[in-house]
Amino acid sequence: MAAHAGLRLGVVGLFVHRFKPWSGAAIHAMAAIVLFTWSYPIMAVVIWTAVIVLVAFAIREFLDTAPVTT
Repeated sequence: MAAHAGLRLGVVGLFVHRFKPWSGAAIHAMAAIVLFTWSYPIMAVVIWTAVIVLVAFAIREFLDTAPVTT
């Protein structure tokens, strides 16, 4: 997606593409750790955690660059 915007990511885009499933699992795991270790998660904590997860997935999708095949 970043390539469509004219941004050349090089190695970073390939790294994100290669480890996309693992980064998604890490994002979910961090959100789960936050929610399970919070002593008393109120609705604001749940909502902000969900918002941060969505932003993290949006950044991951933006940085994803498929390998160039010729």
